Formats: sequence, C-alpha cells, structure tokens
Amino acid sequence: MTPSHSFVVICEGSGDQKIAAAIATRVLSDLADWTSSTSFRFRGLDDNEDFSSWAGLKSRAGEVPRRSGFKEGATLDGAATWRALHLAQRANPDGVVLVRDADNQSGRLASIIDGVRAARTSGVTQPVAVGVAVAKIEAWLLAAQSADGQTRAALRQELGFDPITQAELLRATDDPDAKLSAKRVLAALCGIQEAIEQLSEAPFDKLLKDGRNTGLPEFMREIRCELGTTLATHIEDTDWCRCAER
Repeated sequence: MTPSHSFVVICEGSGDQKIAAAIATRVLSDLADWTSSTSFRFRGLDDNEDFSSWAGLKSRAGEVPRRSGFKEGATLDGAATWRALHLAQRANPDGVVLVRDADNQSGRLASIIDGVRAARTSGVTQPVAVGVAVAKIEAWLLAAQSADGQTRAALRQELGFDPITQAELLRATDDPDAKLSAKRVLAALCGIQEAIEQLSEAPFDKLLKDGRNTGLPEFMREIRCELGTTLATHIEDTDWCRCAER
C-alpha cells in the first residue's frame, strides 16, 4: 500500500527515527479507522533518506536565504530548528517531526519551540510536532516495558528506583557501563527492536503514566494535535489530550 501521509523527521540517529515513527504511527492510527502502519511514511529532507540529522543541518545553512534568517543571538537549537523547518517546507511534507534528547540541557525544549515560532513568522506553514526526551530517548522505550521479573527487580535494587516508572532519573550519557545510563538499563531488559514493538502495542494509559516525566506524554500530544490535523479537520478531545487548549 502506498503511504497516504509523509512526514519529515529531524532527529539524532536511525534508532531515534524508528522510535519517533513508532510513537507517531501509534497515536495517528488511533485517530482514523482507515489508517494502518503502512499509511505513514517517515523520511528525511531528501526523499531518499529515512531521516535528517540535527548535526547535518549545519552543512545546509547556505540553502536557506539570509534575508529570512532567524533572529540574531538565537540559541543553537532554535536556529537549527528554524533552518530545519525552512528546508522541510521545500520538501512539501504533510508535517514535520522534531525529536531530540535533552542531554541534561534544561532549556532545549524552549529553544526548539522558539525556533518553531520564528519559522512560523517567516512563512513556514506545515504542522510541526516537537519531542524532547528527558535524559535519552531510551527513556520513552522504558515507559513501554511491562516486564516484572528478576532483571527488573535487580535493576530496582541497583539503582534505588524503578527504571520503568521513573526513567527520568536516568542520565544522558553514552558510556555503556555507566550505572545510570538509559541505554544500559534498557539493554538489560530487552533489545531495541523488541522495545520498539512493545512501544507500538502498549496502552496509552501506561505510556502516559510511566513516561509522565520523560517528555513522552508531551510528544504524544504534539503528534495528536499537530500531525493529527492532516488526518481530520476536527480532533475530538480525550481525557489525556485537549488539542484546543494547547
């Protein structure tokens, strides 16, 4: 089946793209009966890419006219967001997904939102869904885990908290042996692909509750309220999402 909707994804790597795509598909498929996992295509700025990286945006700065540039003194994240959205506008997608790890930077989400607002004032019109994962994006996968065996119990004892319901206490580090590494903890429970499959099937209530401090519920709302408008002109409110109140 040919996908009916195409979304540009800006993220940090292929694993992040798969996670963001799984969440978006999960949320959007719930909005319309005619959708399925094959209804949506997630791509990069170039049609032959699965995603475009934040780091790669720097090399494309010259493709966006200076005369419509982002305000002087903008944060790096805000400026990168502004550039990404102007480049995405040329690709003419149905919407854009912006996903980043917080990496212990408390102002990252606000900076990206500033970039979105600036892009809006300079002609960008496509729907944009923003997601910033507290610590690392693996925290979103941990929220979907339901295992309650010896491994989870051992991790609770080692860490002093439950990494599934309190994944926000983990840290943004790429050290595979770090005690509080979100990647290490997830790997102890299951593989990435298995975790993504669980994410695609987990009940909304569990994702919203166990991921409540990781940025996951906010990203799910962004997908529903922003990208959801490409599926339906009116989106009914739910107990977890009030689109009109955004």
